[in-house]
Amino acid sequence: MKIHSAMFKAKSWSLQFTPFSRQQKSTNSCLIANAISKSGTYFINRIAECLDKWEDTKVQINPDFWYTITPQGDVGVSKCLLPFSVKKLRNGQLVATHLPWSEDLEQVIEKVTSTRRIKHVFLYRDPRDVLVSYMRYVISSVYAGGTPAARAKNKFFRENFSSDANRLTYLIQYRKDNYSFKHDFLKYEPWLRSSHTHAVKFEELYSEFLEIKENGFGNIFKKLFNYLEVDIKTIDPINFYNSVHENSLTASGEKKKISQYKRYFKDEHYKMLDNADFRKILDVFGYEW
Repeated sequence: MKIHSAMFKAKSWSLQFTPFSRQQKSTNSCLIANAISKSGTYFINRIAECLDKWEDTKVQINPDFWYTITPQGDVGVSKCLLPFSVKKLRNGQLVATHLPWSEDLEQVIEKVTSTRRIKHVFLYRDPRDVLVSYMRYVISSVYAGGTPAARAKNKFFRENFSSDANRLTYLIQYRKDNYSFKHDFLKYEPWLRSSHTHAVKFEELYSEFLEIKENGFGNIFKKLFNYLEVDIKTIDPINFYNSVHENSLTASGEKKKISQYKRYFKDEHYKMLDNADFRKILDVFGYEW
């Protein structure tokens, strides 16, 4: 999206200091649903929304901007530097984010004010599934085309490759060439050790989610609810499952979300990723080669 006018700059600067919304629940905490991109951001966001303790701001915060998304897939972008964007959050509100760790951000999360006591949930996922999820998202999701730049990317990935295997080859090489593996994954790693964060592995959370109808809430959900100060006895498992399942903003309809890379990867993709840097990423987040 191209932004030209000085008026936008002035408007954006004023937006650095105003709340995202005046709507909020009475809960005395706010929630940041944070994830590495394509790791289940809106899955955890929908889980939080269905607990009915926080008003969803319909905002996603990124390191130097935030944006709103409409149900039609339109995107409204506002420049905003950290930590100002996080400080716009108020108790009783929920926001989705893609925010790597930084000392300044952790200090904002740690600090309690009269209007903001932050709960921070960080969701992470097997990087190989992240690659596949991004490839599928960019060619098929209505939300992948919210700006002119996004629409151009969508068109490029749909029209310039004869197969998903070729798309993945291009995507892996592009990320390797631009060092984005380290940015996309390792810069999030300190959240795993943060005392102000509840870190959750997507595979564990999603596996338990699929069993809710049969077995109720498992230990991963119990720990999550405990961190969020939610009384699990007040949540009906069946209603919760039905409200969350395939109802997130970017739900893909994919039935088998865990280790989906095994259905898409060819020998060449494994060879491209078989290096010390990528193996380190897997090890840091607790995945095996």
